Amino acid sequence: MTATTPATLAALGALRSTILTASGSAFAALNAADAARYGVARAVFIGAPLDIPGDYLPQCQLIPEAGESALTGESGRVSESLTVNVRILVDATDWWAGEQQLLALRDLLVPALLTTLRAGAMAGGALVALGPARWDRQTYSASAIGGVSYRVWFTTCTLWQHYTPPGGLTP
Repeated sequence: MTATTPATLAALGALRSTILTASGSAFAALNAADAARYGVARAVFIGAPLDIPGDYLPQCQLIPEAGESALTGESGRVSESLTVNVRILVDATDWWAGEQQLLALRDLLVPALLTTLRAGAMAGGALVALGPARWDRQTYSASAIGGVSYRVWFTTCTLWQHYTPPGGLTP
């Protein structure tokens, strides 16, 4: 079935599912109310929470950053790309434990993201492909928020989705 509308949230959900499958129980468990609200049991968020509860570390954030749309072909097929920052945060109060945890999580995610790059996924009837926008730019950093030290790893990848709006392109 060819999709007739974009499914951006579903595409991000497919990326989140890939990360949850690869990481198992490595990310913090959410309480029942938050699990119901976000639709997942682990701290892998679409977007970036404004505060970072200590109970939800380590966590992964999928942060949409930019996107482009283009019509392709006479049928009016639309190709869209969405640049997404994939960010992992761990508690670095004990810097060595934080460093070990961050590297272990990074090592779980990179192969899964590269496998999805080859295989693609489905979301809302639209083919979704995942590609490394800048795999050579995996970044490690440290930050302090509210007096708590965090160690952060992030990379940028691109989600592509394709769909044909009803009516297509009228010449």
